[in-house]
Amino acid sequence: LTELAKKVSASPATLSAGQVGRALFGLQGLSSQGSIFSESAIGIDVDEVQFLEETLWDKIKMVKERLSLSSVAEGMLGISLLRSPVANKIRNFLYSQVQSGPSERDDLDPVDIVTAVRGLKLNALAVPQWLAEKYLDVEEMHSKKPVVMQSRSDKLIVQRFKGMNTKETLIANSLADGFRLDLDF
Repeated sequence: LTELAKKVSASPATLSAGQVGRALFGLQGLSSQGSIFSESAIGIDVDEVQFLEETLWDKIKMVKERLSLSSVAEGMLGISLLRSPVANKIRNFLYSQVQSGPSERDDLDPVDIVTAVRGLKLNALAVPQWLAEKYLDVEEMHSKKPVVMQSRSDKLIVQRFKGMNTKETLIANSLADGFRLDLDF
């Protein structure tokens, strides 16, 4: 991570709005908090994670264009485990991008809406009213025709379960607070 942070820092290139989301999404699973082992669960030093966060924050501050809902959603998912002061600055930046409503270039893909709600919830942030309303529309659409597709193996499990347990109520592939539930009893 230190080498990556050095390369990002040394690069004169600025990040586009889409690159911000993808770069932050790449941090998914990393933690900026020390553990009793002083390294994260995957063996990465906390200082390395924080150095990369700081480097990305320096690049993010240079972005002049507004981030799309997709980029905000990816970024929120990526930083959900990060709790450093720099991660909080990034979190606040992303949140400010989504609070005022969709940008004029946002086509508001239903999957992006679901992902954004999930990302906000994972970061303990309130879902803005406009997004909550769009999400309810997506939930309703999803109940009629799935917006987020179900895997083939999930379909087989549901078929078998319904065949064997006719008295049980099972909703397959449902949405709840931005999360897709394979099986909802």
